Amino acid sequence: YGPRTERSKLPRVKVAEPATPEQIQETRRARAKAKTETPTLKIEHKVPAAERRCTVCGRTDLTTIGSGKSSFVNEYVSSQLVREEHVQEVLRCPCGSCVITAPGAPKVVGKGQYGASFLAHLAVAKCADHLPIYRIEKELARKGSPVARSTMNELLHRCATIVEPISKRLLDLICTRDVVLADETRLPMRNVPKGKSKTGFVWTFGAPDELGGVDIAYQFANSRSGATPRKLLEGTSGILLVDGYSGYNDIEKVSSRRRAACYAHVRRYFFDSLKTAPIAQEALDLVTALYRVEHEAKEARFDESSHL
Repeated sequence: YGPRTERSKLPRVKVAEPATPEQIQETRRARAKAKTETPTLKIEHKVPAAERRCTVCGRTDLTTIGSGKSSFVNEYVSSQLVREEHVQEVLRCPCGSCVITAPGAPKVVGKGQYGASFLAHLAVAKCADHLPIYRIEKELARKGSPVARSTMNELLHRCATIVEPISKRLLDLICTRDVVLADETRLPMRNVPKGKSKTGFVWTFGAPDELGGVDIAYQFANSRSGATPRKLLEGTSGILLVDGYSGYNDIEKVSSRRRAACYAHVRRYFFDSLKTAPIAQEALDLVTALYRVEHEAKEARFDESSHL
């Protein structure tokens, strides 16, 4: 399902101006600020004993100048499992009738041996970085911390159970926003009883938040039918920004939402007709001009309340 390249002639629109010196400096300042926020480990380098002597008079009672000369080196610290031994203090009373034990380490899973940080790493590696479990298993074994694949699968399912209420709440909030974006993506999956693969679908719903960002939530379904968006958006109001898929056709019947189209998909129809209808280039130029305005606004860091 890779991206499809749509090459076209250069649009007859004004070329964006090069970045000004002020914009370049602002970018550099932002990058430098981000570097200063990187966790820093201070390592002191002492002058070797054989060199702690004045090269002119030979005296050895040298004194330090200020806090020293600093330089920075960015190193990559490989992630690894660290085994923590938690020892709980146990107290008893001389009377022999009372024993008090200190609280133990908080655990995500009952008597489980893996903490919250490992579960978070596992979820991010699998779901955000798309690393298969068997690769994570090999990586941990290579670093001397073997964890069974079956154990990691079980931990992932436990993670899903824990965050499910948050996921549902986020999806509910998104579906009540004035502007909602939606799309669906096929997901090949194993059909265990038959030993073959089948196709599921991950529905993506997004909406701008109050801080200028975008909230995104996902809903899995076994089919691509319009039942999923219809169930989630029923009774809501606002705008629904989607492509031309017919599965969204019933949204206006079960809600007060107006359906808005996507310019990327509109552009594709004109691009496909370019060979037989050269006049379609005019429409492509108009869409490209719109894209350029969005690009310039992004480069200038404009938000929704700004005016070009």
